[in-house]
Amino acid sequence: MLKLLLCIRYLTRRKIVFLSILAVAISTALLVGVSSLFKGFIYAVENSMTTHLGDVLITSPDPSVLMLESDDLCRHLEELDIVKRATPVISTEGLMLLGKGNVRRTIVWGIDLESRTEALGFNEFLVRQKDSPNPSFNPDSGGNESGFVGIGLAISPDPVTDEYRTEDLENLYGRKLVLMTAVQEPYRMTGEPRKSGFENLKRVNIPFTVSDAVFCGVHRFDSEYAFLPISLLAEKLYPKFKQQRPAEIIHIKMNSASRVSSRDIEQIRESFSLFASERMNWPDMWINYTPISSSVDMQSRLIEEYRKQMDVLMVVFGIISGGVILLITCIFYMMVINRRKDIAVIRSFGLSRSGVAGIFISFGITVGLLGSALGLFLGWLFVKNVNHIERGIQQAFGLKIWKSSVYMFERIPDQVEWKLAFILAAAAVGSAVIGSLLPAILAAMVNPVKVLRYE
Repeated sequence: MLKLLLCIRYLTRRKIVFLSILAVAISTALLVGVSSLFKGFIYAVENSMTTHLGDVLITSPDPSVLMLESDDLCRHLEELDIVKRATPVISTEGLMLLGKGNVRRTIVWGIDLESRTEALGFNEFLVRQKDSPNPSFNPDSGGNESGFVGIGLAISPDPVTDEYRTEDLENLYGRKLVLMTAVQEPYRMTGEPRKSGFENLKRVNIPFTVSDAVFCGVHRFDSEYAFLPISLLAEKLYPKFKQQRPAEIIHIKMNSASRVSSRDIEQIRESFSLFASERMNWPDMWINYTPISSSVDMQSRLIEEYRKQMDVLMVVFGIISGGVILLITCIFYMMVINRRKDIAVIRSFGLSRSGVAGIFISFGITVGLLGSALGLFLGWLFVKNVNHIERGIQQAFGLKIWKSSVYMFERIPDQVEWKLAFILAAAAVGSAVIGSLLPAILAAMVNPVKVLRYE
């Protein structure tokens, strides 16, 4: 009780103590903010892959090797208990003619809209049909050759606000575009000699009408991708195989929300191998070299580099925040020097040296707890409102700090990483205790006889 009363007394009478609490709070808030923003960015990268590619991808071993009967393949995979939905994709790259003199490099996916909506919620990224549970490539019944384009592919955002204007979107719908691409003649396994080099490529022009825009908040998808019906793209690229619903990639959504395990991958590989051998007549070499991996593992090297950068940044800010220990040491040392008589009086009433040291250590714990609690609140307040802060800076100074073209995503991640935040708060309390150790030892060494001799 005596220690508590003395701590309260010093806290209320020594205003300089609030400086040490503020220092702990600022350092805690800084580390919580940096760690949460970086962790949020890493999570956004991982989440964007699973959101747009599914949990597991099956990719053909060669661009000219097609997975025929893709609808039956998807149904075969969905018989596994671990698979929720599978959806086929045909992919090609080319040049998109957006208007006179306006040509953009484009990645085009042929997709099955129904299965993709059920598996990955693709309708949530459509501007016109966002609230429609059954989106269509032809919402206006304008013909079969309609498609979607990434919002940033056809129109440009405002250079200051980085936002797309509504009037530009209205002018986008109904626009006629042309995709110019080239395709390899696929393997037919007939024993015929295969052409080599550019002789095996054929040019294909695919005109289509824009019926909707895709806006998912990931810069690459919004600015480089277009989406056509898989039947339309198959007919243009592989007319000989259009009735067999060819696909180059299968995107799989798992039933479980947990991380895909190696056992899950093995089950999918066994199921695919059986179908490829019996239904598609693939040789063992093609089956064995077919990549089957989780979307997160595909980005594992990139994620690992982001984590390394985060660790380096946390070490740097941790060293800077380590100055709190020196600040608390200096403040508590000044308190010991100025309160030598008070300490001597306490000692003269029989309080032991360890008891005196305990007072200052308790003092350090109190400062650490108050400062870390305030720091957690300030860190949470900053992270949750970081997009509003960024928007306020933009409106006040005309400066756009966060651009999707630079940082990949439209919005700054604003989720607090609470587990790491509490670890940092505990470290802040420990730093305050360490800062109070030397002053506590000096206070315990005060000799009451020498101090009070002439009083």
